[in-house]
Amino acid sequence: MDSHANAASGGKAEGMLSVLFDRLKGAMAGRIAIAFGWTAFGTVLSQIIRLVTSLIMTRLLVPEMFGTMSIVLSVQITIALFLDIGLRPAIIQSPRGNDPVFLNTAWTVQIIRGFLIWVFIAVLASLLPTIVANGWVAADSAWAAPELPWVLIIASFAGVITGFDSTNIITAERKLALKRLFLVRLSGQLISFFVMVLIGWWTGSIWSLVIGVLITSLAVTALSHTALPGIRNRLMWNWQALRELIKYGSWVFLSSAAFIVATQFDRIFLAGAVDSATLGFYSIALNLAMIVELLVGTCVSGIFLAALSEAHRQSHQTMLAKYFSLKWPLDIGVLFVAGGVFASGPILIDILFDDRYQAAGSILQTLALMLIFTRYTLTTAAYMAMGRPDLMAGVNLIRCFALIGMLFTAYHFFGFVGALYAIALHMVLPTLVMFVLNHSRGLNNFKLEAVVLLAWPIGFGLGLIFNAFVGLF
Repeated sequence: MDSHANAASGGKAEGMLSVLFDRLKGAMAGRIAIAFGWTAFGTVLSQIIRLVTSLIMTRLLVPEMFGTMSIVLSVQITIALFLDIGLRPAIIQSPRGNDPVFLNTAWTVQIIRGFLIWVFIAVLASLLPTIVANGWVAADSAWAAPELPWVLIIASFAGVITGFDSTNIITAERKLALKRLFLVRLSGQLISFFVMVLIGWWTGSIWSLVIGVLITSLAVTALSHTALPGIRNRLMWNWQALRELIKYGSWVFLSSAAFIVATQFDRIFLAGAVDSATLGFYSIALNLAMIVELLVGTCVSGIFLAALSEAHRQSHQTMLAKYFSLKWPLDIGVLFVAGGVFASGPILIDILFDDRYQAAGSILQTLALMLIFTRYTLTTAAYMAMGRPDLMAGVNLIRCFALIGMLFTAYHFFGFVGALYAIALHMVLPTLVMFVLNHSRGLNNFKLEAVVLLAWPIGFGLGLIFNAFVGLF
């Protein structure tokens, strides 16, 4: 009788646990849906503001200025990623992610990192006139622009400002509480927009773009401390917290170093191979193509990483279920847009920009091919959620070598056009490597891969219809 009672009690307990687990899954799904809504809305709105800003500024400034700013942003991102020790994913993934001691130690490291970024760039900028004078770069290349050194030094002070960002930004992402974070970033962008356009209209100078970068950083940093809930950051140095950050961040550092080359080497290479105007056309086309990549990256890093990490803390199978539930709509959406942009790239440039920028149309069409691989950002997030940043580091290293090898080879034999195709298709090899790594971890579903590919020709076909429709007017 006792055994029957125990069985009944055990069955009842098991049933209650099952109900509780289902409710937890439902709650997590609800938070993900809300977070995705805010992130998607925020990113789309942000990209609309960026596009409007670009449309206005391209009418106030000349293409060479955008080429120069492309170098500035590439150098900033390159140095920042080289000094990346994985603070953000470490806080999101760590069980100590809500500990004030842990957060304040990370904040202190972040401030030091911001100053180091600026010092590195300032030293590089001060050496540029000597490098040009010695003929180490072509006198007609974008690197030889006379205003570049001071633009680099002043614009890169944004790294110092950003170093003071409150860790409440990361805490909001960890908890998928993104409404206020969206409002903070939107406010910074709107303030920057009005200042940039006003100064650009008044001066027609590249300094309008520089001041816009600084204003954005300053506004977001100030609001992160005043408008977001959470701890009040203060300087702190806890060795136990630092060891945990370094342990997790060592692989992130290696991954970031490889990721730098994979994502920034194209602009740095082209800056020495083409003139400022051509680099400006490339920058404009790349910025349009990157709207999709930025939306995906923001959703993956801001929502999906936290969701997958939370699911993995329950079980690996729970994470796999969450991974595939996120993957199929992401794949379909990205492939659909990639097909449409490949069909309509030149038409989009014709519609958005004046005649001076038409050369960007064919560049955008070629770069649309790289969007096919953007969807695999979710796979690297799964590696991070499993506590395996080493896998992401390996993929990024292969991506780095693939880009360098393909870019140099293609440019040597086929010039600028060959370089564009190398940039667009360099992710083929890293993607194959990911399939191999995914095999033992249950992250492959080749039936899904085959089915979602249908979205690309559908997008391409609708793009052709769009072209024909526009041609009627």
